[in-house]
Amino acid sequence: MNAKLSQQMSLLGLAALILYALLVSLDLVSLEVMPQFVASALIFFSSGRLMRKSVASEDEEDKPLKTQRSEQDWHWFNLLLNWSMSILILGMLALWLMKPVGVDLAETVQQTTAHESFFSGYVP
Repeated sequence: MNAKLSQQMSLLGLAALILYALLVSLDLVSLEVMPQFVASALIFFSSGRLMRKSVASEDEEDKPLKTQRSEQDWHWFNLLLNWSMSILILGMLALWLMKPVGVDLAETVQQTTAHESFFSGYVP
């Protein structure tokens, strides 16, 4: 069952990319919505692959192992990678959303540090 679901998830990711390409080619949406479509398509693609790998690993568990490898904490590595990439993507999207339109990132950083030298003796 997971194999069929993984194919459906991969097809859903492909459909999301095709829909986005169609919307951009018809000039119905701008390039500003690209991160949302690409992120959702990548999530669908990766979930399809992960499901496919889990089905393959279940099949391999039935077969006896020839050599024993040292056990590593793959669960912990997986959680670390997932959380760090999620925080990185959310941080980049937050910076991209907070940045004013038409201003590059270097100018935005300069403008945020400009207020540090301001001093006023009177605060209303």
